[in-house]
Amino acid sequence: MANLDKYKNSFLPVFVYDEDSIEGCFVNEVVRYPQEKVNRVELCRYPNYIEAFSSVIRDGFYYSFNALLFKTDKDGNEYVEVGHSHEHSFEDVIKRLYDSPESFSIDRPDLDLYSKQEILFLKKLKYYLIAIGLKDRKRNESLTERAEFIKAKDYVNYEFMCSDLSPKIACGDIKTVVNKYHESYFEEVAYKFLFDKDNNYYGIAKINYTKIKLCDLSNDLIDFKARGFNSISEYIQYLLNEWNTDYYKINLDDLIICGEVEMVTTYKNKHKFIKALR
Repeated sequence: MANLDKYKNSFLPVFVYDEDSIEGCFVNEVVRYPQEKVNRVELCRYPNYIEAFSSVIRDGFYYSFNALLFKTDKDGNEYVEVGHSHEHSFEDVIKRLYDSPESFSIDRPDLDLYSKQEILFLKKLKYYLIAIGLKDRKRNESLTERAEFIKAKDYVNYEFMCSDLSPKIACGDIKTVVNKYHESYFEEVAYKFLFDKDNNYYGIAKINYTKIKLCDLSNDLIDFKARGFNSISEYIQYLLNEWNTDYYKINLDDLIICGEVEMVTTYKNKHKFIKALR
């Protein structure tokens, strides 16, 4: 590691790069045991700014959750159980979710420990890992073995549909979807993970697309009532208002894609993200 002596007057964090290991760390002087009036100053290393400044302001983050726990009993026997745990960085929470996508959950009272976008991210990650078939990590399973999970490659080209229509698609109330047409991105068949706007997961859909003009949308092609509209013309006007922006323009004679939906799998929510305490 690089010589840290020259940083002994750094009472705020400074990044230090190590040419030998191609790594870096944050260092700063920390006064230890001030309550005992011990004049002892240590140069401490931290992996990131969060931990470095946590030592400065004597504060930090706390994320509580339920996950897989690897334990050893008093006789030295190893065992695994699902229990309550916590971490002090969001990245470490993600690591724990990666270890136990099936078991990971958050108690409802602990939701306040997370921001809205953190909750949305964790929910989407959890259900994506479940959707591709990843199980809770076995004790002797290495991170390399986990990263090389063979089924993951089958889902590389799957898209994510995050829409309030997803629950209606999953239960069969909506059988067709429409979207903008981009020639360079058009595919006749697409597979999509279905999420709603809160990242609740509903399953995987196969969609067979055809190109049509927006003005050719008809009652036979689109189930406008299931979408909350009174007529096909009202729905077409909604699309015009929704899609026309400063960066994208569409009119009635332009092409769109209309897709027939077939559910491949429907998720029954066996693995709860939010745990209600009894």
